[in-house]
Amino acid sequence: MSASMAVTESRWQRLLVPGFVIRSVLVGATFSTGREVTEFFLRYGGFAALIGIIVTTVIYSGACMIAFELARRFRVLDYKNFCKVYMGRWWPLYEIGFLFGVLLTLSTIAAAASEFGGDSLGLSKTVTSMSLMGAIAVLVALGSRRLERIMSLWSIFFYSAYAILLVCAAMSFMHAIGAKLQPAPVPADAIASAAIYAGFNCSILPIVIFVARHLHTRSDALVAGALAGPLVMAAGFALLFILLPFTPGIVDVPVPITQVLKGLSMPWLMVLIRVAILGELALNGTGLLHGVNERIANGLESRGRKLTGPMRAGVALGAIAFSVFLAAKVGLIDLVAEGFRYGAYLFLVIMVLPLLTRGLWMVLPRAR
Repeated sequence: MSASMAVTESRWQRLLVPGFVIRSVLVGATFSTGREVTEFFLRYGGFAALIGIIVTTVIYSGACMIAFELARRFRVLDYKNFCKVYMGRWWPLYEIGFLFGVLLTLSTIAAAASEFGGDSLGLSKTVTSMSLMGAIAVLVALGSRRLERIMSLWSIFFYSAYAILLVCAAMSFMHAIGAKLQPAPVPADAIASAAIYAGFNCSILPIVIFVARHLHTRSDALVAGALAGPLVMAAGFALLFILLPFTPGIVDVPVPITQVLKGLSMPWLMVLIRVAILGELALNGTGLLHGVNERIANGLESRGRKLTGPMRAGVALGAIAFSVFLAAKVGLIDLVAEGFRYGAYLFLVIMVLPLLTRGLWMVLPRAR
């Protein structure tokens, strides 16, 4: 490999891979289907949704900058040791909240898969849900490096697919998009909803903190963190424009993106977006469960044992079984509307506020 290629690869890893990996974990479940965007942003109107997504992006970039620099400075690459750095003896609170968050998110993945399968693919909801969860169990058995490579490549495919969808939607519904983006007063509830949404998503940072191993300098950490917010929320901006023409009618639709695909009547595009969404659902669950396995692996390693591939898959299957059961009982809309909101309150108190206060103080130059 030439020196120039090595430098290019190094900069790619340092600055973009962290954001791509986080995007693969977060932009899945109900985000790629449009459920989160309608619930937390579009229900307040088009212009308010645009401002809300900008607010979420800024908050998330700031949190990533702090988290990446903490991980780089103290060389902590698993969530237990990362949380210990800025939470001290209270770090087990995150572990409790994280278990709740993993089960909640996996349940939304299962619910989204079942709704998507029934509505778009014409398959049994149970078959679609269990097939996707089986794929997650297989992916979880892979190591960090393989997952990073898969997530980064899938990010490119996902962005490409949604870019095509955005262009097609804009060409077909441009007038409606412009009309619904007219400046208007932004209610306080819209800003609060954006902050709540950012808080819940920030909770994933300790789980994917292994991406900080690419960051060698303070500049690496700050730039990679600043880029992570736009990388994560780029799909949110795209979905805003894609879904706007169909508001407010889609606010209570379990899988809003299906209404757009039906409105466009392009069979080839429907296939492309279905593949993109199912892949996102799988990678979202994989990233979460990989974080759990990394925590277990570190605990076993301290006792002289090793977490094998079959053991990783076993942990995944146990969590998946419970999540599928919960998804069937509660349903996608209520999981997002109630579960995510209460989960956000929990993580804002036990994890995000300490990160944005004590964590920020610890990475400031004077804290050295």
